Amino acid sequence: MSNSFQKNKMVCVCQVASAHGVKGEVKLFSFMEDRLNIKSYPVLFDEDGKSYEVKVTGLFKEDLLIARLNDNMDRNVAEELRGKKLYVNRDNMPDLEEEEYYHADLIGLEVVTTDGENLGIVSAIHNFGAGDILEVKKGQNSLMLPFTKKVVLKIDFDNGQMISIPLKEIFLEQENDKEGEEN
Repeated sequence: MSNSFQKNKMVCVCQVASAHGVKGEVKLFSFMEDRLNIKSYPVLFDEDGKSYEVKVTGLFKEDLLIARLNDNMDRNVAEELRGKKLYVNRDNMPDLEEEEYYHADLIGLEVVTTDGENLGIVSAIHNFGAGDILEVKKGQNSLMLPFTKKVVLKIDFDNGQMISIPLKEIFLEQENDKEGEEN
């Protein structure tokens, strides 16, 4: 998997939560660091390649946007979009600083330890408030790894790999962290 392959991916930037009101607006859950950055991409695409002109019209609570997707939508069309994910081409997103990554660039990487053990493929990235957690799948099994410099030593996009410390060291690291919290 080359870096050029990674950069050509479509990146999911938001998802329709529900219809809003009776005039065809929707509530959008933005996956961007600043939810209002959605405004930088006036046209988004669904999985089928259909385009949507996005006009943010307001904010809803702490994490949702209110938006119009195409001017001719009504409440019924807005309801049908519930759950629809909307994407932007990776090439249209801003370049990142060193050691910053878009989640879409990490998903699909093979996780290999420094001692050669294949842990699986990064299938998702979660954040429950204490930092990013990599979900690594191998067959039917999932493993959750902290996405920290202590655990992930190197990201090699050219070879499609993420190099981590061995599992036994990860578990020792977590035990040491717990002991430090108790003292």
